[in-house]
Amino acid sequence: MHSSANILYLHTQKSTQTKTLCQHLNHYYIYPTTPYNVVKYLLEINNKSLTVQLKHAKAMLKINKLVPIFIHDTLILFPLKPKRAPIQYYINAHSISGVKTKGSASIIQFNNSHFLTIDEPYHLILKKWQESIVLIHLFKQTYN
Repeated sequence: MHSSANILYLHTQKSTQTKTLCQHLNHYYIYPTTPYNVVKYLLEINNKSLTVQLKHAKAMLKINKLVPIFIHDTLILFPLKPKRAPIQYYINAHSISGVKTKGSASIIQFNNSHFLTIDEPYHLILKKWQESIVLIHLFKQTYN
């Protein structure tokens, strides 16, 4: 497993088999499973439970849909699609440097000049990014 500290995003690969692209700052890795399972794996290697992290995040942010997942200080993933959507996206809020709109799509800019164009409204991405940043601070205050 490569270091999870420099993950930018995860997303479902378009292929006949279920695969997940995990984009890091300087390389990418393809897992032979769903993004949801990759998130569970990342939590497990950091000695955390998805159920517990979701429960805490829902309580702290008072939300129930597209809940950000705190893995560690530099990795907090927020989903941009519902769990049952065929193409999943999990974005690392800590790695985002900006978001801009382009027509009906949005462009998420990351550190190291990477970007991801996604067919989601700007306001949704901005809202989820803000919730994730708030969650980082709440976790640090609560558990440090």
